[in-house]
Amino acid sequence: MKVQFSESIQTAEFSASDPSLLCIAGFSRVAVFTFHPKDLSFSESLSFYIGSPSTSISWSPSKHSPRILVASEDLKIRVFDVNPTNSTPPEVYMGHTEYINAVAYNLTDSNYFASVSDDKTLRIWPSPSQNSQQLLLDDPVIMHLNSPAISLQFHSQNSSFILFAERDGGIRLLDWKQCQIMFSVYPCANLSGVRVSDCCWNPVNPKLFAVVVGSKWLVYNLGKFPIHLPQSEGDTQLPESSCLRWSPAKPSLFAVASDILNQDSASSVKVVDTLNLIPQVITGNKQKRISHLTWHPTEPLLAGCYGDQLLFWKV
Repeated sequence: MKVQFSESIQTAEFSASDPSLLCIAGFSRVAVFTFHPKDLSFSESLSFYIGSPSTSISWSPSKHSPRILVASEDLKIRVFDVNPTNSTPPEVYMGHTEYINAVAYNLTDSNYFASVSDDKTLRIWPSPSQNSQQLLLDDPVIMHLNSPAISLQFHSQNSSFILFAERDGGIRLLDWKQCQIMFSVYPCANLSGVRVSDCCWNPVNPKLFAVVVGSKWLVYNLGKFPIHLPQSEGDTQLPESSCLRWSPAKPSLFAVASDILNQDSASSVKVVDTLNLIPQVITGNKQKRISHLTWHPTEPLLAGCYGDQLLFWKV
């Protein structure tokens, strides 16, 4: 199963609050698709022109007023209203001075979202729903980092906590309301020539988060002492992993992808079951470089971006 898009796909995300919605962001436009579970098909319902390649997207947690957050290479962040009856233009946020690596909605308080950039800042922005016409668009909360952050995600239960990974190898838990780093770990401190590529909270048990470092994966448990040591770890059997996502439908599983292949690579996507620690090969994608992954929130359905196609696998 696949979705054919009109241009190269930069990233894609299922909505966690509405399982029927899927967003695909391409080289110049963003489209919202409706998922039809009976025949496992998709139909395009909305499209927004941006004119710049997307770098990251995030769904708002509200099912009743869904919005999609889109960062792009023109250094702008746009918030689109996904209500088909609302034709208002997107709110546009500016302030980052270099490539925006990731954006994320607050999962428990849709009044805020966050962004990180190569300009070594993490910014917390008020969303359009908070102050209506009195948004301070040029005055977000700005935190200066030692190294550019490459990924970030809000805690699923505590609106103050953000997990982010820095390019220098640090994984940090931030209480942004107190402007305080609560926890730091350097999973690649004893590994030479590798870098942290991604980190991700477990969607069901937010005490757990997973990290990919080169070809290795590590799972940390913030409720188990000592918290700076991984609870479990293993090899992805990929030359270098670039994306990691936990499955909401099967929370013991996470998927990793690599956009780098060598002659020994039989696949660029693996699924790891943390109960038996054995990676599963996803068939049907041999020698295809998958750039981004997303899971359906209620079905064991994994999707990966490949050129102008979004590929799907039942896991």
